[in-house]
Amino acid sequence: RNSSVTAISVHANIFRARNNADSPEPTTISTSSISVRNVSGLLFATESLVLQDVALNVSESSPSIATASGEMRVAGSTIRVADTSGSTLGIRAPVVHIENSTLLVSNFTSSGFGLLSGDRITMQGSMMVLEGIHSANAGSGIHATDGIKMVDSVVQANDCGSQSSGGLFAVRRDRPWTSPAFAFDAINSTIVTSGTSAAGQGGVLDAIAGVHLHRSVFMMSSTRSENGGCIYTDGDVKLDGNSELKCSNGTAVIMAAAALVRGSVNIESGSFAEISNCSARQVGGLIASTLNVEGQFWAAGVHSDEAGGAADIEDRKSV
Repeated sequence: RNSSVTAISVHANIFRARNNADSPEPTTISTSSISVRNVSGLLFATESLVLQDVALNVSESSPSIATASGEMRVAGSTIRVADTSGSTLGIRAPVVHIENSTLLVSNFTSSGFGLLSGDRITMQGSMMVLEGIHSANAGSGIHATDGIKMVDSVVQANDCGSQSSGGLFAVRRDRPWTSPAFAFDAINSTIVTSGTSAAGQGGVLDAIAGVHLHRSVFMMSSTRSENGGCIYTDGDVKLDGNSELKCSNGTAVIMAAAALVRGSVNIESGSFAEISNCSARQVGGLIASTLNVEGQFWAAGVHSDEAGGAADIEDRKSV
């Protein structure tokens, strides 16, 4: 607390904390400044970890930025990460809360998970700016097994990608989905991406269940994946509260250059979805079981090489 730490050329965890079994209090680092360069380990806590009002700067390293086996909370903090690579874990815990914080990350390459990973990831009143983020596993920016939720937050991402699925966001797990209907939920938030790609499905987002935007904007450009150039989901997509979903210059190697939605797409009154300049081998734009439009749906410059055009809807009566 109220401390300043600088570390250079350290090849072990700088902080390793073991919580007292008789005390439920989390390990807390507060009102402090930490700068590290050429470090292969950073923070580790066996139970809960809190970073409160911390300025953390990491460069030229291959660190596990922060890990916990319980809950992790980053509040009122600024985390800057640049030029890191290797078997990094980024920020990892079963439950991760990012509150009123800023994450500025560039040139981050991981042979494992991406920047944030865990069961459930939430962002509240926070900003995340990503440039050149790449991971071997799904979701270079955020990977979760139980869901991603953003409230009053902003994400800007450029040149990010995954060698698996979900170029930026991924909600995937092996066991059946029993959580709430929406695996990805954005409320009063803005997400803008450019140049994001995945080797598998979902150039920007891959979700095991539904995708929900409420009073939110999700703009994706220059995306690429095998299926679902921008979005792939096994559930529904719902836009309400005057939300906007836009996919431009998307490419899918096989099908659905904009979105492949196994469920229904519901665009409620006042909300808007746009697909432009997208192409795929089959169906240049959207694939969905049903398309229900009370707001607006617009497509232009969308084409496919073999079959299908702007949209392939299983239940055509829904359009």
